[in-house]
Amino acid sequence: NDSICSVDTTQLNATGALNYLWHPSQGLSDTSISNPVFDSISGNLYYVTGTDAFGCSATDSIEIVVMPLPLVSAGSPLTVCNGDTLHFSAGGASTYVWTTSQFLSNNLIANPVCTPTTSISYTVTGSTSFGCTDTAVVNVTVNPAAVANGTVSTPGFGIPQTLSFTSTTTNMDSVQWNFGDGSLPVTNSGLSQPTHTYTASGLYNICLKVISVVPGTNINCSDSICHQVQVQAPTTCTLVSNFTSSVSSNTA
Repeated sequence: NDSICSVDTTQLNATGALNYLWHPSQGLSDTSISNPVFDSISGNLYYVTGTDAFGCSATDSIEIVVMPLPLVSAGSPLTVCNGDTLHFSAGGASTYVWTTSQFLSNNLIANPVCTPTTSISYTVTGSTSFGCTDTAVVNVTVNPAAVANGTVSTPGFGIPQTLSFTSTTTNMDSVQWNFGDGSLPVTNSGLSQPTHTYTASGLYNICLKVISVVPGTNINCSDSICHQVQVQAPTTCTLVSNFTSSVSSNTA
């Protein structure tokens, strides 16, 4: 017997005679030669009759078993932000090999974790226990997020105190400032330098979040930075208005 995968071919080989006749003819390249090529998606039992120069003949047989291919799946194309983590999941086979292994936690399992920093294409090859294989492709598009960058004016002394904030980030679609005092964040205020007034002294954690939208999708890539600012009331002095005098005299 001979077993092959359904997309493979195999060459049969009969010996010991002068002329040969194979039957049935289904899947064979030539039934009148010693070594026809089998190419079919379904197996069969084949008989070959060999005849020598004296007309004597004998018959032998071989069974060809065609093993099915796996149907490997790996999901749809993915669009992500730089820094995102993906969880792949291949199916349809017994073992898997991912090519390339770049950015993958393990390229020899069905469900590796992927942390891409650039756009990349992966091919996963799945195999059955017999060794028949199929492949699937996953294309990953990585969109670079705008890098948050901004400044806060230097606080002085005094309450209330108003500070100004400047985002120097480029290639972003929206900006959000969180002033750290429980007030609502300011998003797309329309001001190149939004301001905020603090009414109590304290250490405030001020955060800037910038968002860039991936064209043609509903995916938002974002980045954030935070900076602590100390707002202080001025040091006060209390003047005493009541004075007492002490008179001393020296008598010669």
